[in-house]
Amino acid sequence: MTVALSVLSLVCFASPVASHQCSITDYFRVIEGQQPQALIQLDVAPRSEHHLEADLRHLHYNPADVKATVEVGLSYFSVSESRNFDFLARACGFLGEALAKSPGDAELTMHLGLATGARALDMKPTVFKRLKFAREGFRLMDKAVALAPDCPNLRLLRGGAQLMAHPILRRGETLKQDAGAVLAFMKSPSFERLPDYQRARYHLFAGSYSDRGQAGRTEAEAQWRLAADLGGDSAIAQEAQARLLGTFHSMGYTGD
Repeated sequence: MTVALSVLSLVCFASPVASHQCSITDYFRVIEGQQPQALIQLDVAPRSEHHLEADLRHLHYNPADVKATVEVGLSYFSVSESRNFDFLARACGFLGEALAKSPGDAELTMHLGLATGARALDMKPTVFKRLKFAREGFRLMDKAVALAPDCPNLRLLRGGAQLMAHPILRRGETLKQDAGAVLAFMKSPSFERLPDYQRARYHLFAGSYSDRGQAGRTEAEAQWRLAADLGGDSAIAQEAQARLLGTFHSMGYTGD
């Protein structure tokens, strides 16, 4: 298991990325079928420590505001970049507090799962403690997908995390299911109506998944080129370019 010097892979699918403004609510509007009610209004502009300070100040004066609690948790998650494990722990605390008040929120459950799973990347705790974080993270991600099984965004988020999961977690079959749902969505008219940045996320995942299986490198490179073209100056585009050049280093498990 290796950790990239410039961490991109886990938070690419989950957290804010530069130069794009598209809330989760806007994203849901273009999806046909089930439309879960999202508590989170996740702006994909980058969240800085200044943003975090402002969120904390707002929450201090509005302690009963569940959305403010969510925003603080998301800011801690974003600023941590899955490297500051104290911030990750705080993110889990705030997101968990919000989830206790809104237990049916699929997006909130997913983000708590992603933040919890990211804590498994901390090398300081014992192997058993890290394994516990990983399993709890996936338990929450599974719950989120169960709450909104027809939401391709949740499949994409869980699928991205599963690309890095160690075989001991036995996520291969679920990854295959998520990839099938994601690839099917990519063939639908709804996919073409997504903003470029959102489509880039799907192409990055599709390429990374193809690179592991029978589709092979040719299909993977085609998907990564689309992700790089559509992703602008985002971390999604940077990872796609790095994968094309063979210079990308996963922060998770890199074997099969």
